[in-house]
Amino acid sequence: MKKKLLKQIFTTLLVMAILPNAITVANPKYDKKLKNEYVVFNEKANSKKIITKFLTATEAEELKEENENVTIENNIKFEASWDESYIDPESVSDHWNLNMINANEINKESAVEDKIKIAIIDSGIDICDGIKVKERYNLVPSEREVNPIFDDITGHGTAIASIICGAKGADRKSYGINNDVEIYSIKIMDGDNTAPLSRVVEAIYKAIEYDVDIINMSFGTTQNSKILQQAIEDAYNEDILMIAAAGNRGETDGIVEYPAAYDEVMAVGSVDANAQISETSSNGYEVDVYAPGDYVKTATSFGLETVSSGTSIATPHVVGLASILWQRDRSKPVSFIKELIIDSSKEIASGDKRIKLIDIGYAIDTYNDFAKTYKRNKNNKKIKKNRSDIITCQETAEVSARWSKNNHGKLVINNANGKLTEAQVKMVRAGIRYNDEILPGSFNSGTGIMYERRVWHSLTYYVNYMAVINYIGRIIRNTDCNTNIAYNDVTNFTNADRTRINTDIKAIKKADLIKIGLHGDSSSSEYKNLNFDYRMRRLLIFGMELHVITDAFAHRAYGIAPYLGGNDPSHWIKISTEDTDGDGENDVFADDLNRYPSRYEAAGRVVRNVMNQCLVFNNNNVVQMKETKLILSKQIMYNNQFSSLSNENFNDRFLLYKLYSYASANAAYDNTFSTYSNALANVSYEW
Repeated sequence: MKKKLLKQIFTTLLVMAILPNAITVANPKYDKKLKNEYVVFNEKANSKKIITKFLTATEAEELKEENENVTIENNIKFEASWDESYIDPESVSDHWNLNMINANEINKESAVEDKIKIAIIDSGIDICDGIKVKERYNLVPSEREVNPIFDDITGHGTAIASIICGAKGADRKSYGINNDVEIYSIKIMDGDNTAPLSRVVEAIYKAIEYDVDIINMSFGTTQNSKILQQAIEDAYNEDILMIAAAGNRGETDGIVEYPAAYDEVMAVGSVDANAQISETSSNGYEVDVYAPGDYVKTATSFGLETVSSGTSIATPHVVGLASILWQRDRSKPVSFIKELIIDSSKEIASGDKRIKLIDIGYAIDTYNDFAKTYKRNKNNKKIKKNRSDIITCQETAEVSARWSKNNHGKLVINNANGKLTEAQVKMVRAGIRYNDEILPGSFNSGTGIMYERRVWHSLTYYVNYMAVINYIGRIIRNTDCNTNIAYNDVTNFTNADRTRINTDIKAIKKADLIKIGLHGDSSSSEYKNLNFDYRMRRLLIFGMELHVITDAFAHRAYGIAPYLGGNDPSHWIKISTEDTDGDGENDVFADDLNRYPSRYEAAGRVVRNVMNQCLVFNNNNVVQMKETKLILSKQIMYNNQFSSLSNENFNDRFLLYKLYSYASANAAYDNTFSTYSNALANVSYEW
């Protein structure tokens, strides 16, 4: 069935063929402003192509009438089930969430060969310490050019992944439930943590194509959709366990949102540190189980640490538990895993409700007894009732009571030297995307200003990226980001390059943020209330600087040819977005994560070094961007083994073009070069 379902997936010729002839404009005065975006879906087709089309209401009705197998629905928005109640991570107990569900009872004896495959349909997942992603797939058009180091547009998907599989011993205090799984990240969320129906449905079919075992869906909508329901049913028929956030409607009507409300999906609600239903959690009868979701420490952008809340955060706890249970016997059906999770949960009182709180330890302990008596489609009781004590966390509960849910902007992110507000982190993320969205570059010398802007992307082999980031860093430190910086010409960094940088920085304006998409449109309250002063400009330019150095790992790397030693230039392959052999195609796709993935891990280490070593904070933990330290040789090489970071594969080795030479040429502006010169030389392509 799967081969039939996935044959030429996402290409339904039937629907595409009928669209041009089926639409009749009923009134010529209708223009695009009066049209809405619809999803067109042929439920009878073997393939599942999701088509979106702008139609008037009349056109949509006519198309429905003329094609009985075609379903047409408004392209409704889904929202991440994330409660933006902000709090200081240092005031929250590190692992209260794992203690509450007895996650410490997990006994990992050895690595699992046939790993459980989990699709996280969300905002992407940043490359960061302790979180490994098997495959990434992007469905957000504006995010196609983003370096995968900064894959997560909001930090939401990274938080979800850290609860499922974040490894102990990473750069953070928090860790996840089961890091012995394969994660498939399918990115659908925009900068405001919303996604249209078309992307959600396409993501589900992509998860089917990946042949995953579990899908995490930490988003929802109150609007039912026949197209979404069909996708859910198709995934269920492929023996995929779908686990979704119930929604954050506890303070309004409490109803469970879709897709969690479907019978085929396991709905998850949230409890606080007192094991009571979170005030914001949906709590309708469709909720199958509850898990911790108030003030939970998670990873976020750049691999840093924050506190997250909502049924979004409760959901991955259940996904982690399901993966632990399923890896014991992959032949068990979805219903076995789902019923075991429910039956092994603790039944507790929360107000006037009796709810089920997941218990990993008890589920593991009773697994064999449950398996002995389990019969599919039977509702008989299979294990003894869970009567173990409830583990609460008074410390976190007291913190939760002190903080107002409306105290927005107070969320801070742990850093080795201090904290950043979420607004500041968002501005850095905007800066990272600014280069691609506002300052696109080209390696083609005939493209004029785009060729000049190659300095913002480490494009071409004639850009000294070490000098570029040094120069930009000095602008950040200058009063009002003044570009009047004394800097001599060095190898491949000339006055013309500095003029281009100066011109582009002077042209930065608040309206640029609208195109980037992280601060809403011009009518949004977030955009209107944003004070885009020089403090925020520094953060934006800081993100632009990060873009330059991490792009070097994507575009200026050479990878080892298979089974060769690397002591000769012919042993190394140019990783490029250029056509150097004249065959009309790019040689090796520089942004392909499967091509020498260790270069992205090394770049991720550079980002963490910069965040931990370059940002300066005052005694009140407020970032002082004017005092930001420069990105130097130290930040490139500190605790960064490059190819050996995860080098299980001998052939996953790379060098950076002229890293040593460029750093050496810029040594007058880099007081760390002499200390790290040997390390730089060992990972530099100098032929």
